[in-house]
Amino acid sequence: MIKSLFYKEWIKLRWVLLGAAIVTAGLLVYILLSVREVMEFKSAMDAWYNYIHIQKNFYTVIKYNALAWGAIFAFTQFVFETRQHRLRLLFHLPLAHNRSLYWMMAAGLASLAAVCLLTMGGLAWITLALYPAEVFTSVLWTIAPWLAAGFAAYFCMALFLLEPSWQRKVAFLFLGCLVGMLFFQGGGYDAYKHSLGAYLAFAFVLGFAPLLPAFRFKRGSY
Repeated sequence: MIKSLFYKEWIKLRWVLLGAAIVTAGLLVYILLSVREVMEFKSAMDAWYNYIHIQKNFYTVIKYNALAWGAIFAFTQFVFETRQHRLRLLFHLPLAHNRSLYWMMAAGLASLAAVCLLTMGGLAWITLALYPAEVFTSVLWTIAPWLAAGFAAYFCMALFLLEPSWQRKVAFLFLGCLVGMLFFQGGGYDAYKHSLGAYLAFAFVLGFAPLLPAFRFKRGSY
């Protein structure tokens, strides 16, 4: 049963995941070419001064990538499931409704995790090829909240789509926007270094939020 659920979600997500991989790879290539352009047509000193001393972030172009794909993955999975109350069919499977929902979400989260790993791997290759290892450590601290925002966006979009009441949908949409903003408040490098754990814990707790509307959906409380 679990394998069947995963396969169903894979059918929905496979082309979206391919698109996410292509877009992410394209952004990484753009970052590489931008840095090399500065180094070749100006000087390595200019690149060092811009990106290290005045903290002109050379990978800002990828800042909202995980956020966007987190929302897109959740939308792809749940938008058609919630039309005409089709999701209730899922809750008649020989699995608890929360387990069915979480196995569905696991497929989307795995797809998002693949995008995040591609992002980290690409930035690692670019940074370590052009800068000292300490710069890559700073890159990781800086992009970590951006990647965590992708998971928060996934949970918030799932919460929005699963909620049967339009009044609550509007409230959850507003809440989701506020949550997303939390992960992009810091400026410069390492802005979330000392508070990252709290933000990651917050993103994790959001994973339980879709259970409530799913329970109401199962009961038919619209």
